[in-house]
Amino acid sequence: MAKKAPLRVVLIFLLLGMLLPAISQASPSWVVQIVDSSGNVGQYTSLAFDSGGNPCISYYSSTGSNLKYARWTGSSWVVQTVVSSGNVGEYCSLAFDFSGNPCISYYDNSADDLMFARFSGSSWVVQIVDSSGNVGQYTS
Repeated sequence: MAKKAPLRVVLIFLLLGMLLPAISQASPSWVVQIVDSSGNVGQYTSLAFDSGGNPCISYYSSTGSNLKYARWTGSSWVVQTVVSSGNVGEYCSLAFDFSGNPCISYYDNSADDLMFARFSGSSWVVQIVDSSGNVGQYTS
């Protein structure tokens, strides 16, 4: 069996002038960036923009069987592992709360639970949302 090339989280922007002011509206173009190349990553991606208009992505890493979060700082990508215990992070969905903190719902494949992770400003706080049976796939 041939070895598969590792998946990479790739973010593609159609620049319309408002996302990156350096590009004029008269000449929009595609910009492709590698966000995370640490193994087989990038499954079950979810994209949201923070209050500053910066793109952020939650995604599953099958290399580590964990949930990851990447945010654009304006000049580079910062990648964090949100949860790494068990096989977690599939079917993730990213949004921001009223304080601007990232919140991610996801499936815990180890326990068949629907989970919720929220960044408190200094660390990720994880909660079980539902554990009644096999729940949590296809969160939104």
